[in-house]
Amino acid sequence: MKAPGVLYRQSGATADRDTTYRALDILDQYHGQATGTFSGDECLAGPDPARGTELCAVVEFMYSLGHMVATFGDVALADLLEHVAYNALPATFTPDMWAHQYDQLANQVLWGSNTANMSSMRSRISRSAGCLSERSSLALGGSSSTSSG
Repeated sequence: MKAPGVLYRQSGATADRDTTYRALDILDQYHGQATGTFSGDECLAGPDPARGTELCAVVEFMYSLGHMVATFGDVALADLLEHVAYNALPATFTPDMWAHQYDQLANQVLWGSNTANMSSMRSRISRSAGCLSERSSLALGGSSSTSSG
């Protein structure tokens, strides 16, 4: 995310600055989550709240936003950074920060290895990140019926 901003610092070209904002708009439009991040459980996954965001994506996005705030001085980017810091980051760690969850979901209420009513597609991710919706399962080539994994 920070590459166009870094290029802008070197080039001063308006196109490089505009690319940063366009990339943020595209990510939010097609993959945006309520936490301020975007879906990305190994690959970009659309706006379905049953698809997760990796911890590394959250912290890298925060790092990139910090660089963009320093480069552009745009308070809207600082607001987005704060939104991610208060909504996405805390959900990735235990309260004492001694453990973390690899993949979080915007609407996740439980975590564990219960595989009941989960699609057999991507069952390894489903066990750690929650259930895939029927629509997501179909998009991945699964059947409309679910199995216990």
